[in-house]
Amino acid sequence: MLIEQGYTVVVAENGIEGLSRYARAANEIRLVITDLDMPAMDGVTMIRVLKQMNPKLKVIVSSGILRGQHLTSNRSSELAALGVKSFLDKPYTVVQILQAVHDVLQAAT
Repeated sequence: MLIEQGYTVVVAENGIEGLSRYARAANEIRLVITDLDMPAMDGVTMIRVLKQMNPKLKVIVSSGILRGQHLTSNRSSELAALGVKSFLDKPYTVVQILQAVHDVLQAAT
């Protein structure tokens, strides 16, 4: 759906692969959408490393644990400290993800 809307998409199966793909194309990537719970490296750790690489990188967190179970205060505080302001509860609609992507990309750095 993002490709159909004109976005270029780079896919990674886990946090380690995501970091590797970002490192190879950092100048071309303006936004990362990540889950919190992934194999090999969790989303918070990946975001922390990405922010060390590029403090201005924009991130959307997508997770099934945002709605039913509230994030622990430590995780929530850490995400806020990392500058994450956009969250998508799974399941989300095409309209919701497109709106989130648009809003985050348009927001001032």
